[in-house]
Amino acid sequence: MTVTETDLARRAAEYFRDLGWVLYYEVALRGLSGRPDIVGTRGALMLICEVKTSLGLAVIEQAAAHLGEAHYVYVATPWTGRIGHATTRWLQSLGVGYLRVGTSVEAHCEEGVAPTFMRRAATGWVSRLKPEHQT
Repeated sequence: MTVTETDLARRAAEYFRDLGWVLYYEVALRGLSGRPDIVGTRGALMLICEVKTSLGLAVIEQAAAHLGEAHYVYVATPWTGRIGHATTRWLQSLGVGYLRVGTSVEAHCEEGVAPTFMRRAATGWVSRLKPEHQT
């Protein structure tokens, strides 16, 4: 079964929603690098998650571009087993979290690497989020 980025984003969104995040999708706002797949707010906290069908340099670089724009930054990819020690250390050194997304019907998500809390995130863009971004 081939998993799509849309399926992964839906499952990652369920995970974050269960943790109390209000989510917005494919948000393009001045003040953000590119168009994050998922943006979340929970009180004064902000989250950005980039979702891809495989974990590699491109998605890690994409997520790293958002460091400083949100309090937490994640990448989410299919759960294909353990990620390598070097990749784990690299994500930790950047401060980027890793969400493993299950791909079977009864699958769940699990945080494989915790993101670093970015206390001084530049979150001025949050006030420009609109209800239509939630669809």
